[in-house]
Amino acid sequence: MKFGERLKSLRKSAGFTLAQLKEATGLSVSYLSDLERGRTNPSVKTLNKLASLYNISVSSLTEGIEGYGVNNEEELIPESLLALKKDPDIGKNITDEDLYSLNRISLRGKQPQTALEWKEIYLYLKRMLPGDE
Repeated sequence: MKFGERLKSLRKSAGFTLAQLKEATGLSVSYLSDLERGRTNPSVKTLNKLASLYNISVSSLTEGIEGYGVNNEEELIPESLLALKKDPDIGKNITDEDLYSLNRISLRGKQPQTALEWKEIYLYLKRMLPGDE
């Protein structure tokens, strides 16, 4: 299957029109149409947006698609976020799923840029969200 076919299939399965997908992702209808027709390739940021919208991992989004050789989702996680695993205070508590979930966070269209920003967001979410402490 080609990537554009996968995107169109996911969109139709979710019941989205291109206009609705535009509203959900902030990407233009023409760009989304070009993606579905295979006329352009998505950026990592776009892959993350689409995967997040469909509630799947980037690996699942690109699995089996020719030319998308990302076999390790960690390859798509910024170094500043990966640095949390090495943090002496919280590193032992960070799971891969935490990293994948954090990597989907975008504030005003931008992701945090430093390990400190990621750490602050992680700690805030840990305090605010129920879970096993």
